[in-house]
Amino acid sequence: MKERSIRVRDVMSAPAVTVDESTPLGAVAELLGRKHIKRLPVLSKGKLVGIVSRANLVRALASCAPAQLDAQPSDDQIRSAITKELDGHRWAMVADGLIVTDGVAHCWGAVRSEEEREAILAAAARVPGVKGVKDHLEYPVAFTPL
Repeated sequence: MKERSIRVRDVMSAPAVTVDESTPLGAVAELLGRKHIKRLPVLSKGKLVGIVSRANLVRALASCAPAQLDAQPSDDQIRSAITKELDGHRWAMVADGLIVTDGVAHCWGAVRSEEEREAILAAAARVPGVKGVKDHLEYPVAFTPL
C-alpha cells in the first residue's frame, strides 16, 4: 500500500508534476483536475518552496467576500467596459449611442454592414455583467434632393 511506503518514489508520480510560485491559481486548479492529483509541489528557481493542495484552493475561494463573488457591476461600469471593448475598432459605434439600463446594453447608431452589426453586438455581449444586448443599429438613410 502506497500510504505505508518508505520511499518518496513509491508515492509520487514520475516525472513529478510541479508548478512555479508565480503560476495563477486558475492554472493550478486546472492542472489538479486534469492530472487527477490532490497536491502540487511549488518551485521557485528550481527549489521546493511549498505545496499547494485542492484544500488550499477551496480555502482561498471561501475566504473571498461573498459580495466579491456575486457583485453585479453598475450600469456605468458596464457602459465604460463596453466602450473600452469597442475602442480602437474601425467598426466601433459612437459611444453616445450606447445606453445601459439594468445590465442591458442598448446599441444605437448607424452600421455599414451586417458584419459591423454582429461585431458591435458580440463585443457588448462579452463584457462581464451584461445581462442582454438590444440591437437598435440601422443602416444610414441617404436623402436625395428633389
